[in-house]
Amino acid sequence: GSCGDGLMLSFLAASLFATHPVHTEAVAGVVGRADILACIGFLLSLLAYNSCLTRPSPLWPIKILLSVFFGACAMLFKEHGATVLGVCLGFDLLFHSRSRILRLIRRSCTPEDKQSLRLLAARCLVLTSSAALLLCLRLYILHGHLPHFSEQDNPASFAEGALTRVLTYSYLLAFNAALLVYPRTLCYDWQMGSIPLVEGLADPRNVFTVILFAYLVSLSLVSLLRGKKQCGLLMGVMLLVIPFLPASNLLIRVGFVVAERILYIPSMGYCILVVHGSSILFSHVSQRHRSWRKASSPPFPLPLPLPSDHLWH
Repeated sequence: GSCGDGLMLSFLAASLFATHPVHTEAVAGVVGRADILACIGFLLSLLAYNSCLTRPSPLWPIKILLSVFFGACAMLFKEHGATVLGVCLGFDLLFHSRSRILRLIRRSCTPEDKQSLRLLAARCLVLTSSAALLLCLRLYILHGHLPHFSEQDNPASFAEGALTRVLTYSYLLAFNAALLVYPRTLCYDWQMGSIPLVEGLADPRNVFTVILFAYLVSLSLVSLLRGKKQCGLLMGVMLLVIPFLPASNLLIRVGFVVAERILYIPSMGYCILVVHGSSILFSHVSQRHRSWRKASSPPFPLPLPLPSDHLWH
């Protein structure tokens, strides 16, 4: 059944996450405990918010506050743990409440839709205000200013040309993605000249940057256009991108070039995407096989299990 298929694919995604080599630093190093604890708080916050959406009850404010509490715990362990509130907000707007928002835009709302949209507005207000408060709390802990780093910690942020900084930052995104896809070379300390700066458009490494951005844009468009039919794809993209934003150098300067332990939470999104894509590929191959088997009419059956397309619902 579809439930059994969903459980099997969830198990495969969890198994891939548990055995991924890029987690070596986070699991083996003492400093990596912060990333593991942040991931636990991240998941607890997601589960609490999902319970609020899937099991409506008069206690929904308590569930949201519980989600915010776990998000705050995740942030205290690791700064990017607070991005779980952004994941919750994105999941609510782009998946759970998507159809109601579209009916609101088309001016075809029912009274039930209007009530649900009021609750959505309340949830969004709680999440955004909580995120702002957590950011202020973090700045207060840092005495009102961000940490200062040296050129040895992050050479790209001290490059003279803006083009060099942008190209290098963009390439580092592709480099981190490559660590998830093919973790052949791992290192606990990517600093100084371990990854040379990308100083011009002629650098061949820009090709990997273009491929990564094209891939992410295409995945995002497919997940947005197909809506609830691609729940796994949507969650995979959000879990891969949103938790990594604070470490991308795009918002604030960070004190490292590449840190594999930072990929601990985003790798959940990667594992979901791999298993989700594999299930779709397997489904298409199975359908072609069944069509060929029907056309050729063999004298014996060739059973091939087919996983459900709606595994993450």
